[in-house]
Amino acid sequence: MKILILVGYTYPVVGGTELASFKIAKNLAQRGHEVTLVARYSAGFRSDVITQIGEMKSYEELHDGKLKIYRVKRLPTMGGRFLSQTLKSFLLSWRKPPDAILSFTLMPICLSAMVVRSLLMITRLKRVPVIAWGRGSDVFVTPSRKDLIGLITRNLLKLVFRADVVLAQTPAMLETLVKRGCEKGKIKILGNGIDLASYSKFRTKLNNKTLIYVGGARPAKGLLYLISAVNQIKNVNLVVVGGWGEQKYTARAIAESNTTFAGAVPNDAVPNFLKEASCFVLPSLSEGFSNSLLEAMAVGLPIIATNVGGNPYVLGDAGILVPPKDDEALRKAIVNLFEDHKLLEEYSKRSLERVELFSWDNIIDRLEKIIQEVKK
Repeated sequence: MKILILVGYTYPVVGGTELASFKIAKNLAQRGHEVTLVARYSAGFRSDVITQIGEMKSYEELHDGKLKIYRVKRLPTMGGRFLSQTLKSFLLSWRKPPDAILSFTLMPICLSAMVVRSLLMITRLKRVPVIAWGRGSDVFVTPSRKDLIGLITRNLLKLVFRADVVLAQTPAMLETLVKRGCEKGKIKILGNGIDLASYSKFRTKLNNKTLIYVGGARPAKGLLYLISAVNQIKNVNLVVVGGWGEQKYTARAIAESNTTFAGAVPNDAVPNFLKEASCFVLPSLSEGFSNSLLEAMAVGLPIIATNVGGNPYVLGDAGILVPPKDDEALRKAIVNLFEDHKLLEEYSKRSLERVELFSWDNIIDRLEKIIQEVKK
């Protein structure tokens, strides 16, 4: 199939959507599909957000030409990023229209996809199906804002929901999309994936009382609650990987000596940190679908996570769920887990079993089936 993928930014920019878009494009190309990925040009990002130093190519051709990546610079006008990405996507599609357009995030990226679809219908009399993939804040956060941006987003979502298929990463996201006005019958659940083979050489030994947190220091990540809990447990150590954001300095100020801040590290270095821990903690106040959670499960780490967003769906019975904004509940869960080594081993085993559901092979199989069905 010929597939056009639209995304805000893609790898080497680091983030759940950025990494997922690149992985999916790569896996589809490896299966023989012709994939064109159009992202926004991201030179100038901070070194803790982008993983490779130096100017990125504006155009890359990978996998014997099956995967083509375009990074589009913004036009010098209001809405320049939206306009440049939409125009480039249309021009790339005009000569040989794709079989389907896959949009990562609902707003504003799927709006670009819908405009491209309309232009192809007008100029080529070709109807191209659009698959819109909700990712997290585009579903839970931005439409909930009570300002002008929130109002505009909620109204534009009515156009986005005219896509042929809307993908939700979790059941919680599906229910939120329905509340936003999307027809339930066109929503399918499809989460992120993980390359399990690349984690096979990393396995936790469960031989210490070290916790690990991977993520930012933004309020929604709940890092301060975790640090507060760890401050109360003197025989436990916490390693924070990442930790940049609005609460970066607050986190360091309140942390006791049993918390270590590793800072930003390259994505391929994260497994080395994970395997040295005996428990992964995700204290988020809200969460779409956590890639960090999959990575931790792939090395066999027992999990403690808050009962929010997609966490229950990803974990299943492979971890302990606690209420958000509750440092005492976190403290109790950590103490109870480390006091029972058999329980620690049981959750480690369950993590490895559960994460198999989210292998890239499984995710791409399901995505291929959805695209085949929608293009008929």
